[in-house]
Amino acid sequence: MSFAQWIVSSLSLLALGGANAQVVVAGPDASLDASGSWSWQGGAQIAPFRAALVDPTRFGPGGVVPHSITTADLATVDATSLQGVDVFVSPYWADAATPPSAVNAVVQHFLSGGSLLLYQDGASHDAIGAALGVPTSPSNGSDSTGGAPLFDGPFGLAGPVQQGGTVGQLLAADVLAANGRPGAVNAAGEITAAVWDAGDYAPGAGRMVIVADVNMIAAAEASYAPLDDNGIFALNGVAFAVCGGSIEPYGAGCPGTGGLVPSLELSGCAEPGEVLQLEVSNALGGAPALLFVGLSAAALNVHGSCDLLVDLTPPSIVTAFALGGAGAGQGTFSASGSFPATVPSGSTFHLQAWIFDPGAGAAPFEKVAATAGVRMVTG
Repeated sequence: MSFAQWIVSSLSLLALGGANAQVVVAGPDASLDASGSWSWQGGAQIAPFRAALVDPTRFGPGGVVPHSITTADLATVDATSLQGVDVFVSPYWADAATPPSAVNAVVQHFLSGGSLLLYQDGASHDAIGAALGVPTSPSNGSDSTGGAPLFDGPFGLAGPVQQGGTVGQLLAADVLAANGRPGAVNAAGEITAAVWDAGDYAPGAGRMVIVADVNMIAAAEASYAPLDDNGIFALNGVAFAVCGGSIEPYGAGCPGTGGLVPSLELSGCAEPGEVLQLEVSNALGGAPALLFVGLSAAALNVHGSCDLLVDLTPPSIVTAFALGGAGAGQGTFSASGSFPATVPSGSTFHLQAWIFDPGAGAAPFEKVAATAGVRMVTG
């Protein structure tokens, strides 16, 4: 059974129903952000992007993403004006025009669960990202590629995405230190966009997308009618930012050969129509494995430090798969699939992978290593 098949099977065990939510996406108005064509309010380069957000065929009931979006312009950026804002967007906001108090307010809003879309552009247009430890540096300007969620999402698969003008990158060391992951990488291996799931940057923090060149989403390089690769990339990023679902680890795994604890990661957005990606790594290469999916968590000790973390009371799913690679810590598996459109908001799922590893544990379960659990709540 493929990843897509088992997740559909798991979710179909619940009652059917859809959900729609109203999302407020807000940025600085022209009095704060006087960057002309790249201003959030009235900028010709940003206008097609902003229009796509309020297009009901893109975002809204019956649209590609079931959330309706309302856009807003903020004359002040502080704790009061950010109340009720789900996603703060900063396109090409010059550092010289960005008040330190506004930077602090946006950072605190993000740390309290608000999401961010930061379209940076060189070291003079990255004040918020720099405050979060992820400033912009020059790139070589080559085209960028990647996977979910920016290049593989509800708006489709994006091909190579272009930069233009003042091109930039995010240093890998900065992204890693901030617990992010690459969302786009150019031909030189430079990170041109990075993403953070909710809680990745810090416990309780929202989702974040940082793009190192505003032209990757602006009219200079992106088309929204019809959608081109840059447009798909941009709207997949918005879909990721407005996601209301959550994915978080729980419990602890137990080691296999070489004392290495396998890892299970689920990334993407747990909402209808979105793409989820599952990855198992740091396991014994070539080993057979099982993936458990259940509706509740468990803590059943099977040996030593190894616990079964998924309640297998029906309805539940147990799926067999095989790891690629060879040798200790070299076993990997990855797959992706679209989240079913009929799953109700607030549904909770628990996942864990077990690996059959002759170098793991002690009798009578001397051949089992396990990952930590992953809890997913749909938005």
